Amino acid sequence: MLRYTDGESLAALSREYDVNPDWLGEQFNAWNVRRRDRSAAAVARGPGVSPYAV
Repeated sequence: MLRYTDGESLAALSREYDVNPDWLGEQFNAWNVRRRDRSAAAVARGPGVSPYAV
């Protein structure tokens, strides 16, 4: 959760740990981790960073 709250995307974490992103999102909800919306995710990525950057 720390990496997510530090700005790493849910998609990147799910790829690294080889889990379904929907499952990980449900787990975050169950753990009361505040999820970012698209706008907040863009801010967390930083300016000029593609949402598809690996």
